[in-house]
Amino acid sequence: MKRQPQIPTQGAKAFTLVEMLVVLAILGLLAAVLAVNYTGVLGGAKHKIAVQEVAKLKKLLKQYKLLTGEYPGQQDGLAAITRPIPGQSEALLNSANVLDRWGHQYSYTYPGQQGKCNLACFGADGVEGGD
Repeated sequence: MKRQPQIPTQGAKAFTLVEMLVVLAILGLLAAVLAVNYTGVLGGAKHKIAVQEVAKLKKLLKQYKLLTGEYPGQQDGLAAITRPIPGQSEALLNSANVLDRWGHQYSYTYPGQQGKCNLACFGADGVEGGD
């Protein structure tokens, strides 16, 4: 008996359409998960930077009080630390506009709790208690 040679079937070494769709679906899900995690990291980083900036501004306000005897008034607000203090050659903060990471004004209140000044950053939406 003589065996007939086997003829290779066409496309035996190729992927089927279903296999390709499954791989694309998995890659799409993976990309979506990574995108969500990445945007969360960026938002968290902005929040951490904002917390550090508020702490820095509070130190500058305390330094202003040491130099002048009191915190800037409600009307002057944070703009007071961007101008030279009488008797000083430079301002405490070399910036004409004091904005948070999201481009909003900080909330400054004086007198605040216990006679101190209150300084707050309201985040991305610029509203107290928001995001």
